[in-house]
Amino acid sequence: MRGRPYRPKVFSEVTRVALIDYESGNVRSVQRALEAAGAEHVVLTADPDVIAAADRIVLPGQGAYG
Repeated sequence: MRGRPYRPKVFSEVTRVALIDYESGNVRSVQRALEAAGAEHVVLTADPDVIAAADRIVLPGQGAYG
């Protein structure tokens, strides 16, 4: 397949990913990384209803939360 990078199928086409925006750090780079991995419906949000309706939830960070 020339011209198209290989993308393993990580996400199904109907997967809705809620990327939690807690107003800290560079979450846009996380959004681009998820899209590069094959996620087509990534929503950057802090809305609890949108998060609850998502198929997958991503809380970006360094692994240490209070």
